[in-house]
Formats: sequence, structure tokens, C-alpha cells
Amino acid sequence: MAADEYQLYDREEPGVTGFERTLYDAVSREKPWAMLERFSTLRRVSPSADERAAADYIAERFDEYGIPYERYEPELRLSVPRAAAVGVGDWEASGTEAEFETEPPAVKAFAFSRSTTVAGPAVHETVPAGDDLDDRLAGTPLDGDLAGTVVVAEGVTAGHDANEFIRAMEARNAAGLVLVHPAPDEPHSLTAAPAWGGVPQAGEPGRSSLVVVAVSRRVGDGLAERLDDGTELTVTAELDEGWFECPLVVGTVTATDPQGDEFVLLHGHLDSWYYGVTDNATGNAGIVEVARVLNDHRDHLRRDLKVAFWPGHEGGRYGGSTWFVDRFAADLFDDCVAHVVFDSAGAKDATEFNSTYWMAEAADLCSGAIEDVAGKSSTGKRAPQAGDYSFSNLGVTGLMALSSGIPEAVREARGYNYVGGCGGNAEAWHRTADTLEKADPDVLTRDIRVYLLVVARLLTGERLPLDYRATVERHRAVVDGYDARAGDHYDLSSVRAELDALAATVDRFYEALDGGRVADSTGVAAMTALARRLVPLDYARRGRFEQDPPETIPPYPRLHAVTVLDDLRGDDYRIKLTRLKRAENAVVHELRQARRELERVV
Repeated sequence: MAADEYQLYDREEPGVTGFERTLYDAVSREKPWAMLERFSTLRRVSPSADERAAADYIAERFDEYGIPYERYEPELRLSVPRAAAVGVGDWEASGTEAEFETEPPAVKAFAFSRSTTVAGPAVHETVPAGDDLDDRLAGTPLDGDLAGTVVVAEGVTAGHDANEFIRAMEARNAAGLVLVHPAPDEPHSLTAAPAWGGVPQAGEPGRSSLVVVAVSRRVGDGLAERLDDGTELTVTAELDEGWFECPLVVGTVTATDPQGDEFVLLHGHLDSWYYGVTDNATGNAGIVEVARVLNDHRDHLRRDLKVAFWPGHEGGRYGGSTWFVDRFAADLFDDCVAHVVFDSAGAKDATEFNSTYWMAEAADLCSGAIEDVAGKSSTGKRAPQAGDYSFSNLGVTGLMALSSGIPEAVREARGYNYVGGCGGNAEAWHRTADTLEKADPDVLTRDIRVYLLVVARLLTGERLPLDYRATVERHRAVVDGYDARAGDHYDLSSVRAELDALAATVDRFYEALDGGRVADSTGVAAMTALARRLVPLDYARRGRFEQDPPETIPPYPRLHAVTVLDDLRGDDYRIKLTRLKRAENAVVHELRQARRELERVV
């Protein structure tokens, strides 16, 4: 199926009128594209002169549009790949980041890999497909002690799958890891960072214990021709690692007559692998355009808008947004009603909304904006522990993260492996080919309109367009599933009872809002307080002012251990039960406090 069989808009006219139609029509096609053309000439790796030039360009646009901004220079802990190589005997394949203009690197070091050379007997395996890595590794040579070996793995290519696999190989004591990418000439660039924001907690590693590289399909085939299990394989990664100053621009669109101190944070990453046009120059251009349009209509806003452009996203595992949370935690906790991630919009052929993330309370807001702008249905995925979602521990509702996507049938016809960014274009994502022709000005204009409508509805409504009834229902479904899974091992009835009581209170709260018995300003504060309790319960393991590792976090992570009780015996079983009881106490406490706080306003 060809991409041109799909339409950008499935309606002749947008489903908005009045002020929202004014905003819709105010979106410029030319201004964001001009910014994209400039950014397409800048290799915006953190840290670099090109990244600073990009920050300068944003500041110049804000000066032009009369948008006040702050420019910070945080020192971020970064790992910047420079070169990588694999070798067997007198055969070697290598890649150098500095030479990518003439030859895309066929071998790439992962950020936060060990920067050294290791050699050891090769273990070459294809990892079966599936959702559970332990099941995928069971019965293979990779499910055992791999001390001193260099693992060559097929079937693990991107995102959380690669991250989880790296952690598994570290735990099995491998010395090196080579991931074979399906593309013939160039693998994706990725990071092996075990710590969110690049900064580990006490007692945790600051980088991978492995030398980790990715290789193209052709290099992988060359290895396969020369490898038997036990053949000595050499793998090298060269990286610059340290603390580097990077530019971080934060603009503010100030409401003329604000309802209070609340604000919405619209953000995306400034840095990129290579030129990164659709990941994330399009997002940067979209943020500037949303800010421009809303600044021209700030007399309609009830809340302020802050817009931020993060450095250190790629080589610092969300270093810029993590620094911002650490620096402004109190302000974010008190006043940020939602954060909206603008990433990977405007990709050519991205005619569907099949890759979008949001938290449950924002589902109607996001899907409604997509329907009103494009006339399209959308399917929201659970918000990830990725993509600058650095605000979950604080308890800030998050929405979006990715934008429109290439239809699945088109991706399959083109043979793309799954990637989240670049609208699903695996030829572009984290590769040298993410250049200007991968974007489309009409797709970008449509996507900006979607984001603009989402943000405007958060900023202009007397009450927040967030429905925490949906959030509580999601929590109930998750806990009901865990309770069923626990069987006779554990009883979660106390958590279920608290959720039932909270659901009734939340229903009364919305009924009171609808009936005018609770003031809208009181409702905003109550919703924000509810988010501060409920978001961490569903998305965080660690404390409010900490960050969880960049790994897949299951729903209600504190209670997830009920799913492994069947596999435990003896002392391990009893210890897990005790830990679960403590987790249950914490969850019940948070739910009870959320209900009591809400009862004060209804």
C-alpha cells in the first residue's frame, strides 16, 4: 500500500470555530519550514558549536516575536561516541563519527559504553521475538554465565528492547556486545546509559560495564562468515565522556490576565544524532510556532506557557530535562499542570496518529484535538519511561511524546523495523539519513495545529480539560489484574477498596464541577493535587525528587512483584512478601491521602 493512498486530513474543514479557528488559521507553513531548513545544516550533537547555533536561532526568533526567555548553561554528564570497530583475525570493520558525511558509519559505539577495547570468545545468537526477555533467552547460550565473552546478537535493534538486552548481558558478565542491525549500511545510534539523565544514584553504575557497539547488516554478515562460537572477537568503542556546558533555552508566553501561577510546559530536545531533521528539528520548529501564535493571543490565556529546548537528550539520556527538574522542582511541583512533549512530528508520509503517547487523564484532550484538526481516529499508548518524561516522579501529567506516524501497512511494505521516532521511518531514525527530505511541510503544519490545539485548551479553559476519572479507572483495571494474577499468594483487596472509595470521590468532584458547586480555580488546584498522587503510583518506583532508570516500567510498579510470586520459593518468597506488604502500605497511604485531599473540596 502506497503512502499517497492516505490523506493528511480526513475532513474538509476543521472541527473548530471562534477563537480556536483563529489559532488554527494563524499557523504559518513558511516560518517553521524556514527554521527546519536552517537546522538541517546543523549537526546538533551535545555539546557542539552547531547545537549552540541552534539555540541562538531560537533566541533570535523569540527576540523577533517578543517572547521573553532565559538561557541557561547547565553542565551535563554526557557520553559522545567517536569511533568503533570489530575485528576477527586480520579482518576488521570500523566506523568514525567524524567521517559520516562521506560514509555513514557501519559500526557505531553506544553512548555510555565502556570506552576501551576488549577481546574474547564470541557467542553468536539470534534472539527470538517476544515481549518477555527472560522467555526469549531461556534455553539459549545467552541464558547463563557469559564471563569474558563478546556476544554478537541478532534480533535486538532499538529502544527499550536494546536497553533491556544490554542490562541482561551485563548481569551475565559479558565483556562486549555487538548488536547486528537489519539495515545493510548503517545501524541506529543509541545509548547504553543505565541512569536517567546520565547521573547514577549512589552505588549504581554510571556507564555500561560492557563495550557496546552496533553494526550494519553487511558487517554482521561479515562477522557471521568468520565466527564460530569460541572464535576470538575484538570490539572497540571510543567515546568522550565528562561534564559539558550546553545551551538550554526556556521561553515564556505570559497570560495577560492569569488565573493564578499555573503553567503548562511544552518541550522537546534540541540535540540530535547527526542532522536529526525529523528527530527533532521538526519538534523545535513546532514549539517555536506554537509559542509565536499563542504569544499573539495571550489576552485569551488563563495560564502561562513555558517552552523548553533540551540539550543532552541523546548522549545524556535526557540530561537537559533532568537538570531542569532538579533545578526547578519546587516550581514544577507547585504550578505545572501538565507537560507536553513535541518530538518527531512532520515526517513525510506520516498520515496517521498511531504512535502517540498520553496518560489516561489526557486521552480525550489528545484524541479530541487530533479529531478536530485532522478528522482522524487515534490510539494512545501508555506514556513511556523515555523521551524526556522526566516529570513522572514529581507527579505531573504528561501527554504526547511522539506525533503522527507512517501507516503500519506502508512501514511493513518498506521493510522498516520498528522505531518510535521520525514518524516510524526506520531509514531516518538516529541515522545520518534523517535529512530535510524526510520531512514534509504540510504534515508539519497539520501536526503543529494538533499540538497548538492541545496546548491552547490547557491554557484557556477555566477548568483543566483533564479527566482523572479515566485515570482512576485505569488504576482499578491494573490492580484488579494484579490481584487476579496474585491468586492465593497475596491479597490486594485493601488497595482495591481504596481505589473504589477514591473513584466515588472523583465522580462527586466532577459532578460538583459540572454543577458549579466547586469553583473552576479550586478545581484546577484539586486536579493538580490529584495528579501529584496518582501519576507516581502508576509510573514511578523511586521518590518524588528522584529519577527511575531508563527502562520499561510496568503499571503500578510497586505492586508488580505479585506477578513473580509463583516463581519464588523459601526465603526469597518470604522476603518478597514482606516487601510487597510495605509497597501495599505505601500505595494505600497515597490513595487515601488523594481521597482525603479531594474530599475537602467536595
